[in-house]
Order: sequence, then C-alpha cells, then structure tokens
Amino acid sequence: MEAIARAGSTILGAVGKSDQRLRRDVRESLMELFAILDDWCEMAEETSVFLAPGTNPRDLRIGPRQMHREVLPSILGDIDRVYAEKAPILLRWRASKRRQAARRSLRTLLKIYCPDLFDQVVNATEDRAEWILRYKAQVAAIPKSEEEYRALVDDAAVTTRALYAARARLREFIVATYSISDIEPAAE
Repeated sequence: MEAIARAGSTILGAVGKSDQRLRRDVRESLMELFAILDDWCEMAEETSVFLAPGTNPRDLRIGPRQMHREVLPSILGDIDRVYAEKAPILLRWRASKRRQAARRSLRTLLKIYCPDLFDQVVNATEDRAEWILRYKAQVAAIPKSEEEYRALVDDAAVTTRALYAARARLREFIVATYSISDIEPAAE
C-alpha cells in the first residue's frame, strides 16, 4: 500500500507541475479504467455462476454476457481507448503536438510510474480475453467430460481472481493518489 501511495504521489507531482487539466484527465482515465474492470469482474462473476457446480447451465437458458460475440472486442476497445486517449482537436491539427499528447497518455504514465500495476491490469484482461476465446465454444456446449469441465471452471476461476486483484489494486492506487475533494462538482 505504501508503494502504491508513493507511486501515486510521484505521478501527481509530475503531472501537477505541468498542468491541472492533465491531472484531471489522468484521474478521469483511471476512474474509467476502474469502471471497465468493474464491469469485466461482474461479467466474470456471471460466468462463474453459470459454471458453478450443482447448477445445470442448460436450465439457465442464457449464457454469460462475456461470451457474446460483440462484448469482448467492445471491452478491449474501451480499455485501449482509455490507455491512448485522443488528443484534443486543436492538438491533432499539428503533428508535433499530436505526438507530444500521445506520449502523455495514461499508458505511458502507468508504464513509467506504476509498471507493476500496469502489467497486472494488462495481464488480467489479456488472460481473461484468451480464456474467453479458448473456451467460448465449450461454454456454449457445456463439456460432457468431467476433466474438460473441470479445466474450464478452474481456468475461469484463475482469470476471475486476477481481474478482481487488478481491480482492487487499481482502486487502492486511485484512493491513495486522489482525494474525494479532487472530484469537481457537476455543472449546474
């Protein structure tokens, strides 16, 4: 926890010296990334319920949302957009400013100041995406072999725990880095 707080204060110090708007943008990007991970965890939990021992998935009449064709590309696209937020329109007109803004992305900041956190989030989301792609057909068909079913459930549990751990660590980082007073009230 102390390392997370130090990394957060380092980011705020670097960003605070440069631009308050950038500081707000980083906070909003982190919160958006947390919200995406939270949705991802919710869907992983649905999958766990669907695959729970003693539950006959065929009786549920609906598969987990995570297995729907359009969900995975949508979530991965959302995560990528958060990491590489587009530069404001005025900066996009000039190539040098556009490249400069791209280098100040959330991906770059996390890679520099919190590489462990960045790697944990990336690994958790990539592992879950691979699990979905690997087992998509099996979840739909529900394996008849006990061994295949066990592998399906065990791998789901491993990737679900990794998502929960990444979300918890990101939450700790946000809380240690920003206070609630940093959030601006909505315009009236």
